[in-house]
Amino acid sequence: MVYDRSYDSPASRGYWLSGTESMDYESYLTLLHRTLDYLDTLFENDKGGIPLQYQGAEVIRRTLQRVADYHGYPSVRTSFSPLPDHVFFRSTEEMQLPAIERASYEELTPEERDDARELRQREIGDQSKVVGNSGKTDSLLDNVRRKIQRIREYKHRLGPVVSNWLRRRLAKPVVSALSKQLYLDTQRSRNVIDSTNYIFYPLQYFMESRVTMRAPAFYNQLWLIEFLSRSLPPGYELVVKDHPQQLGALPLSHTRAISRYANAIDPTIPAREVIVQADAVVTLNNTVGYEAILYGKPVVSLGDAFYSHAGYTQDVTNIQTLQSELNRAVQSTGLTDEDVLSFAHGVLDSSYRGSWGNTCSENVELFVESVESYLETQ
Repeated sequence: MVYDRSYDSPASRGYWLSGTESMDYESYLTLLHRTLDYLDTLFENDKGGIPLQYQGAEVIRRTLQRVADYHGYPSVRTSFSPLPDHVFFRSTEEMQLPAIERASYEELTPEERDDARELRQREIGDQSKVVGNSGKTDSLLDNVRRKIQRIREYKHRLGPVVSNWLRRRLAKPVVSALSKQLYLDTQRSRNVIDSTNYIFYPLQYFMESRVTMRAPAFYNQLWLIEFLSRSLPPGYELVVKDHPQQLGALPLSHTRAISRYANAIDPTIPAREVIVQADAVVTLNNTVGYEAILYGKPVVSLGDAFYSHAGYTQDVTNIQTLQSELNRAVQSTGLTDEDVLSFAHGVLDSSYRGSWGNTCSENVELFVESVESYLETQ
């Protein structure tokens, strides 16, 4: 899959300044070959070294992986950890983490059990917490530098950059306000949460690698929501919640359709309030799935996530089995406390200190130490 931001739907927007640049296949091949040529130079003349990759920008990351494999060098890839100022490390393309898969409550020490309980309580006790947010904000100088760099990169074709800025500043807020009118208001949303048996599906942002590369079959989430609504067990409803920061990203036609197929609740309601009373949670690979596991809820996973395929979720590999998996989920009692603590320990054991992209000297030193520590275990 070529991720060049030129998908027809739902990336196509039906509002002012919504044009998107598409990349023709010849241009894409040229860019790919130039990238391969450059990456090849990293390994010429037996220079050695271990490539350090980030989960985002999947096309380039996978290209780098192929080059490293071709030259016979290992690689380390870092990705999101739900713990603030921490990351996950892997040496393969699979999202799964061995420490989560092998975690066993019976084998945990008393100290490890206490740490797992603390993590669980910390995560589910703070309703306002945003998973993975370290609280770090960029300085004004960092923002100015980034803008200047952006202008330098696109100085010969500033039109699309200016258009995109205007769309974010002018068009998106308008569509965001209109979209919110199509969702249930706060009071009606809470009535649904309090008075119905429901399965919860959190919308994911469609133009990101977690969807385009890790759950490509479900890129069109409008189709998925309709399919979910037709697969519900008797007596259950579907609750869908958009992310408040994503409002305005979807065309109004999609938002309107979602409200027909499901109870599209107020996006400003914290996801954790919805999780607590849900009978089951369906997700591609959203961090809502991680939160739901800590609450002990049945989680049906459709994509490739760090928490999937480890025994804590029902993993759908064939869409034809979705209906039966939903039935099994709502009939399930969920995870035991021991299961949840095992999972929490696996997350702790898989996380390393440091943040990708933070260039302050203290963080760089932490990050390097974490990489070295990880390599010693391989």
